[in-house]
Amino acid sequence: MDIKWKTMLIGLVIFIIFYIILSFVVFKISLVIALILATMYIGYAIGGDYRNGALNGAIVGVIIGIIDGIVIAYISGFFSGYAYMVVLLLLITAIMFAIFGAIGSIIGIFIKGRRSSNESFDNIKSS
Repeated sequence: MDIKWKTMLIGLVIFIIFYIILSFVVFKISLVIALILATMYIGYAIGGDYRNGALNGAIVGVIIGIIDGIVIAYISGFFSGYAYMVVLLLLITAIMFAIFGAIGSIIGIFIKGRRSSNESFDNIKSS
């Protein structure tokens, strides 16, 4: 398994950009859409095997899920005495976003695989 930190950092930046843009249009699901689009980039950039892409996408999902869980806990006031709720919230968001991140990354790898197979078919056809 090869973790590509640079690609994941670029994916996090893409997530932030998409999240800011999408929050004006589709507020309720902008976080999930931005996460899937960012991890699709990660999967496309990494390419290769699905397990490696899913791992990288899941790591980005966990990072975003923890950040989101902290923001939700802060806004809702859970830090004022409900530590078990904060831990549960962080666990749920991290797992949920890891799943979405892995799915997005797998989609990106699939798109890259389909695209490269079409390009190789076009090269054979033009010969």
